[in-house]
Amino acid sequence: MPIQKKTKTIRIPILMRKKYYTILLILFCKALMAQITISGTGFGIDQSSGAYGADGTYTLNNSFTFTGLPVFDSGTNQYVTGGLVFSGLYFYEIIRRVNGKWTIAWAYNNTGTTHSGMLYRAQTSSTDIDPPCNDIWDQYKYNPNDNTPTGNTASAILTGTTCVNLPVPQNAIITRPTAQSLPQLSNLSINAIVNPQPGMILWSLEDSCIKVYNGTAWNCL
Repeated sequence: MPIQKKTKTIRIPILMRKKYYTILLILFCKALMAQITISGTGFGIDQSSGAYGADGTYTLNNSFTFTGLPVFDSGTNQYVTGGLVFSGLYFYEIIRRVNGKWTIAWAYNNTGTTHSGMLYRAQTSSTDIDPPCNDIWDQYKYNPNDNTPTGNTASAILTGTTCVNLPVPQNAIITRPTAQSLPQLSNLSINAIVNPQPGMILWSLEDSCIKVYNGTAWNCL
């Protein structure tokens, strides 16, 4: 007569099961919330500037790769929108930090033919793992594999649970009992000052230095 082996059933206490399901639910919700929405750049191509709008909702996707796109900075997050447009054509827009500055890039794959390029690049250097909520973005032409700036800027607005709020640039001298705070501007804004006067001073956000106008150019002290 064959010997029957007894099997032992391990029962997980109800309290532990509830805790396990709660952890799974939290992780699932976090995955759903890891999204960033861009507004203020429009949709499609702007015929006058040659730029392309980047408005839309981007989802955290650090595993996304695309031939031709520069590698994004290690330890940072990447957000992607888009996908299949119609048979054989995949179009994506990607938020990623490259060489210390956040960029919005585009890429498409049309039945094996790939193209990519820059749409926008944040003016402020960053060490954050997520993109800025508030920054000025330099605009680039929508040219395959050719990053040519249009010379314009865009006030792209990023919203979401993960974007980073930057300090608001100061455009006036703030006097305190022990010190003074200089105007803090990007280099693009500095160069856009109309009729600067020799001796004018301010703080460059990108070069992290006090700049003085000598009558012909802005130079770091």
